[in-house]
Amino acid sequence: FEVVSTDPNAGAQSTLFAGGRYNHLVEYYGGPDISAIGFGMGIERLLVYAEMSGIKFDTKDSIDIYGMPLGEETLPYVFELVQTLREAGFKADLDYENKSMRAQFKLAERFNSKVVILCGEDEVKENKVTLKNQETKEQITIDMDELVDKMKEWIGEENE
Repeated sequence: FEVVSTDPNAGAQSTLFAGGRYNHLVEYYGGPDISAIGFGMGIERLLVYAEMSGIKFDTKDSIDIYGMPLGEETLPYVFELVQTLREAGFKADLDYENKSMRAQFKLAERFNSKVVILCGEDEVKENKVTLKNQETKEQITIDMDELVDKMKEWIGEENE
């Protein structure tokens, strides 16, 4: 198969991607004799066509919530919180490398995070979470059960 642009400006570079069946390819490279399918595409070519079509991509890093585990032992707790927020439709990420609090705040700023979740040993023991609204600088501690509702209040409804 071949996907070809009908744009008259495409010229000789009109194929966007193509592929098909590749019998015996796996065997050729030392694997078992099985059939295969595949395709190839040029990302740069797709980007050129997107630009020609007037499609703009948001290249600015931006997330709703940045999870900040304060110590390696709190990482699993923050990971669960971030997963819950992602399932609720929010863009969320966290620090996996146990960076300093200062370095994590720099990352949250770089990602233009709207809210930072701070979790230390006390929050984990009490099943709570500390939130910092990056715009208003308000900082509160709430029960984990209230997290999604508070994010809807501070950020807005789910971003699905």
